[in-house]
Amino acid sequence: MSERGEHLETVFGGPSDDAFGSAVFRRALPGDAALEPLAREIYRDFVGELWDRLGADAWLAPWSLAAARAQG
Repeated sequence: MSERGEHLETVFGGPSDDAFGSAVFRRALPGDAALEPLAREIYRDFVGELWDRLGADAWLAPWSLAAARAQG
């Protein structure tokens, strides 16, 4: 695990979806993986039944790009 990953786990705890607030999820991906669809899938799983009850628009309204991979 990278030093950054270790730091995130120190601050937020290990991979878990037990609490509502903040969480860390770690998954090995190929370098060309599309990250946004995967992030949305993890987010939806984390939110659980509330996703369907309140609707995707409620959960994705504040969604924004925080970082992007460099091309190449």
